[in-house]
Amino acid sequence: MIVEYDCEARATYVSLSDDAPASQIEVSGDTVAVDLDSNGRPVGVEILLAPEDVTGEIIASIEALFPELGRSVASALAGAGFHAA
Repeated sequence: MIVEYDCEARATYVSLSDDAPASQIEVSGDTVAVDLDSNGRPVGVEILLAPEDVTGEIIASIEALFPELGRSVASALAGAGFHAA
């Protein structure tokens, strides 16, 4: 898992695999979107916030649709030195 942060856009991207995204679904309004591969599996999560601004509520919104994904995203952010508030 790779965490990328674009400080100009204030956007965080957590890459879950090397597979190319085929579609995207919004998870939390216009703040969180999950990229899906052609089989509907998550390949990345885009969060339009700085990593330090990602809250437990945002992680929970991801987990609501993809139970296995919320913890992965939280772990990836923590591994990059950020923790959900």
